[in-house]
Amino acid sequence: QRTHLVLVSAAPVTHEGQPGVLVAFNEAVMRFEAQSLLSERERADVAVRALRDSQEQFRQLAEAHGEGVALQEGGEIVHANTKLASMLGYDPAEILGRSLESFSAPDTRDLPRAAGASEEPYVFTARRRDGTTFSAEVSPHELNVDGRVYRVATIRDVTRRERVEQLRHALVTGTAGVAGLEFFRALVDHLAAAVPVMHAVIAEYTGTPTSRVTIVSVWRDGAPGEPADRALAGTPCEQVMRHGVQCFS
Repeated sequence: QRTHLVLVSAAPVTHEGQPGVLVAFNEAVMRFEAQSLLSERERADVAVRALRDSQEQFRQLAEAHGEGVALQEGGEIVHANTKLASMLGYDPAEILGRSLESFSAPDTRDLPRAAGASEEPYVFTARRRDGTTFSAEVSPHELNVDGRVYRVATIRDVTRRERVEQLRHALVTGTAGVAGLEFFRALVDHLAAAVPVMHAVIAEYTGTPTSRVTIVSVWRDGAPGEPADRALAGTPCEQVMRHGVQCFS
């Protein structure tokens, strides 16, 4: 006697008004053997192709993203989009194999490591190839693809936002508890130091229509200046009042 693997298919039918079941028997030996003969190498190749397809899809999405994107596995960057490479001053291939923390300035080197497996955004000081730095906000997310764990990080340059926050903190701290004219003197002092600039002025427009400007407080060349009252015409204050933000040399 010989044993066969049989594939059985059944479906309800009606014959001459009587219900019945149609049963089909098919020998499944070849199908079973074909599956059994699939080697571990072939299965691995299938898995690799699937992973490559997933990575290619990721690359396309990463390149279309408006921010820097890094794909990490085991703490190492395995893909970086051109936006991130441009932010750091490298070619994309030069970033591969490095950790994200390796791009941090010395005084913040432990910050990315401290973030660990957390998916909470964090900010650290990133260092470009030329040695200049910028504030980088990292939003990490963990992905599981075919049993392999990846970490996707979106990196955004938030230097301007951080600078504004530092400026706000400096102004609030420097003028706390100060009132009256002393408040304006303290304000221009800390404003000049925080921006930093050589000159800072707080002025009040007067007259109807506006024809004069009263300098309430001024910081000039590292020292406070004296208040003044003068005609508005021909002054930088007139240009600012009429046209908004201006640059003077």
